[in-house]
Amino acid sequence: MTARHIPLQDIPIEVCGQLGVHDRDEATFECPMDEILESVHNGIVISDAAGLMIYANDAARRMLVLPLTGAFTLTLPTQAIDWHSEDGAALQPEDLPTMRVIATGSAHTDSVLRCVSLSQDSRWFKISAQPLILRKTNALIGVVTAYSDVTNLKAQQAVIEQVAHFDPLTNLPNRRVFLDRIEVSLARISRRTSMVAVCFLDLDGFKAVNDTFGHEGGDKLLVEVAQRIKAALRGGDSVGRIGGDEFALLLTEIGDIAECEQVLSRILQSIAQEVRLSDS
Repeated sequence: MTARHIPLQDIPIEVCGQLGVHDRDEATFECPMDEILESVHNGIVISDAAGLMIYANDAARRMLVLPLTGAFTLTLPTQAIDWHSEDGAALQPEDLPTMRVIATGSAHTDSVLRCVSLSQDSRWFKISAQPLILRKTNALIGVVTAYSDVTNLKAQQAVIEQVAHFDPLTNLPNRRVFLDRIEVSLARISRRTSMVAVCFLDLDGFKAVNDTFGHEGGDKLLVEVAQRIKAALRGGDSVGRIGGDEFALLLTEIGDIAECEQVLSRILQSIAQEVRLSDS
């Protein structure tokens, strides 16, 4: 389907406070609607009842990688960008808020989706879509979709999430996350015959390392030990830093004690290898 661009003043409808539609001769608005929509920071797209975009303000054109002037040739902003949900799942056109409103006739608000353009620029948008209802017939004649760029907010949330759940030095799960993983593992084994092992490991003589090489050397040692432990673990196992030079290991799907000892032996052998803390 070929898209078309219609200047807003040529659309024989007006969007009212509740997104109902009046005939133009009933309108009391003196300010042209397109001037209002061009003045807002959010991207505003008006689509017809088939999902064909018939208007996009400048903000929407920039956000959705549409041509900044003239007509655009997209039925929905999906050909120039890939859309993903917050859990990373790729979305089809029918999954997007605009098309869901067309399918259901009901508003679809506050969706947070990530889009990736052809240039691989990734942005997050909060999207709300409202049906355009012709009040005289109660018929759905289109959708108004608002896009708000929340990329910076998502980045800030990711930093907060990282600080709250992971050790900033080693990037390992902290005590809180590690305990949560233990609870999940215990709940799983209640329905199975395998075992879970929780093991604690600390570094003998770590104080001497700090005294000799300073805290920078001690931090370097902790990071190296964390990386070696992670590399020695199996796929479903976890390691967390619970404080100082103390690490906790969660070994899942353990068949017997011998298997647990085998994993621990591999970890200890890896840690025992020389660590160079300075070039001298």
